[in-house]
Parts: sequence; structure tokens; C-alpha cells
Amino acid sequence: MNLARQEYYILRGHKAIPVSLEEWGNWFGKADRKIKVTKVGYITVSTVFLGLDHNFSRKGPPLIFETMTFGDYEERCHRYATWDEAVQGHKEIVSMVQGIVNVKVSRRRTQTVKMR
Repeated sequence: MNLARQEYYILRGHKAIPVSLEEWGNWFGKADRKIKVTKVGYITVSTVFLGLDHNFSRKGPPLIFETMTFGDYEERCHRYATWDEAVQGHKEIVSMVQGIVNVKVSRRRTQTVKMR
């Protein structure tokens, strides 16, 4: 039984294509891997194509897309198997972050009013 698993991928359009290490290296150096970057107040939500399988458990599909949050906020990382999942995940994380930013802004305004 062959336990080897494909690890390297490139994008053709929105489809991930398994390739050799050499093909991956040539593509990776020139590729724009950004899918979506959204700034919500002081937090940035970034979704990219990783090109490498990050499913280290080897159970389930390769996880080759990633959404992360950066800024004055707990950094989060979510990984996906397909472009469509990554786009949907990005939207969900942006929505969640918008709620958090709105609550913090509301709290600051409330504290400012109480101090006066």
C-alpha cells in the first residue's frame, strides 16, 4: 500500500492542481497567492493559497488554503480544501471580526461617556 500523499499544488484559475516539487517551486516564486484581504478597523483578515498540504493528520482532504487574522486581536487560522470553501470562510471570519470590532468600539464610546 502506498501511503505517500500529494503535498504540492498550484492554482489554475480557482482549481488546485497537484504537481511535482520542481513545478511547484517554479510557480510559487512568481504566483500571486492572495485570494482576499479585508481590513476591518484594526484587524486584517487575509485568505491565501498555501500551495502545500497543511493537513498533517492526513485524514480528510488536503488543506491548501488559509484564512488568518492579524492586528490587535487574537490571531486565528482556518484552513480549507477548496477555493470556494476559502472564499466562504473569509466572508464568515470578516463577519465575525466586524462584530468584535463593533462591540469594542461601542464599549469605548460607553466608557468615554461615563467618564465625562
